[in-house]
Amino acid sequence: MTSLDEKADSANSREFNRLQLLIIGRLLIVFLLLVLSWIWYSGNLVLSLDNFPRSLFILFTISVGLTVVYFFLARINKRFYWQYWVQFIFDAGLITWLVWRTGDLSSPYVTLYFVLISIASIFLRPNSTLGISFLSVLSYSGLALLIAAGVIDGTGSLHTPAKFVQILSFNLVAMLVVGLLASRLSDRRSSGEQLKEAAKTLADLRALHERIVESIRSGLITTDLEGTIYTYNAAAMEITGRTAEEVIGRSIFEIFGNIREQIDLAIDHPLDLAQLPRFETDLVTPDGFAVRIGYSISQLFSKEDEPTGLIIAFQDLTQIRSMEESIRRKDRLAAVGRVGAGLAHEIRNPLAALKGHAQLLVERLAGAGPEREKAERLVRESRRLELLVDDLLGFVRTSRVAPAPADPAAVLRERRAGGCR
Repeated sequence: MTSLDEKADSANSREFNRLQLLIIGRLLIVFLLLVLSWIWYSGNLVLSLDNFPRSLFILFTISVGLTVVYFFLARINKRFYWQYWVQFIFDAGLITWLVWRTGDLSSPYVTLYFVLISIASIFLRPNSTLGISFLSVLSYSGLALLIAAGVIDGTGSLHTPAKFVQILSFNLVAMLVVGLLASRLSDRRSSGEQLKEAAKTLADLRALHERIVESIRSGLITTDLEGTIYTYNAAAMEITGRTAEEVIGRSIFEIFGNIREQIDLAIDHPLDLAQLPRFETDLVTPDGFAVRIGYSISQLFSKEDEPTGLIIAFQDLTQIRSMEESIRRKDRLAAVGRVGAGLAHEIRNPLAALKGHAQLLVERLAGAGPEREKAERLVRESRRLELLVDDLLGFVRTSRVAPAPADPAAVLRERRAGGCR
């Protein structure tokens, strides 16, 4: 995308080139007219100074001087449109002088007015082209009135008043008609240029829109009101595993399933609320992978605020939902661990008392007998339960206990004392 300064510089460059074309083209036309007139007046290709068109040579000399001035002004002044006007006004004056010097009303160079109006339509707007046409009419009619009033001497043949009016009227009407046609041509040219600029601007905006849509990391799908897909960005292709060529022109329901209820809910959602409703669903990629996505739906509107389609933005929630499930599983295990630790502590206390009393019975029952054997079995089972509780505590314990030196005899004495209580 080009910046505003770059566009302005490009426009100025184009206008400067057009102005140069006008300046150089004018000089070439005058030179070509000079040579052709010399050949015409000579009557053959053998040219002589006796038949040299001096008026045209003066015009050519003036044109060379004006060309230098025009180039200088084009370099120092960027108001090119007014320079067009100034040059065309000077052209009208020079053509009027040439017509006066070469036969006034009957001069063959009257047609240069028509050339001037036609060229003006290429460089000026329609109304300005009409202005040049009226300027030509005023110049030619003013010349005729000055000659008729005797203010200046005519260089052409004398005409009767009727012939004078006939020639003047015919040329003036022709200039006005050519002016109207040229203004229409200028209008079409201006419309064509505006249309071309609008098309270029639209293409730039479309390219910018595509870049923005493609750079979004969320999946983005646009559809018409019937759900037919016509935009499918790169993130959408990555999430769904389907290319744009595969889905554009197909229905959104083929990808998201029956989401008509969600679409209706999103359309009926109040527009003044910033938060659109969010939905979730499962997609299956062409490779058979299940993808959990979260999506929102909003309407597309035209310039006249009429609904034209839907826009669906979605994200891949598979990894997020997997992490959430893992966290929930860990929370359940932690809860089980806390319950198990509490149960183990609650079991250990009565188990210690039971074990202590069983050991006391073993010590008091002397000799072998069924009572002593039962007491010893009771001690063994108590120890086995104690090991199971220790294993359970070791499994659910979240922090590691730092080992510390201890006196085994003191521990036994404490256990025995506790069992005796």
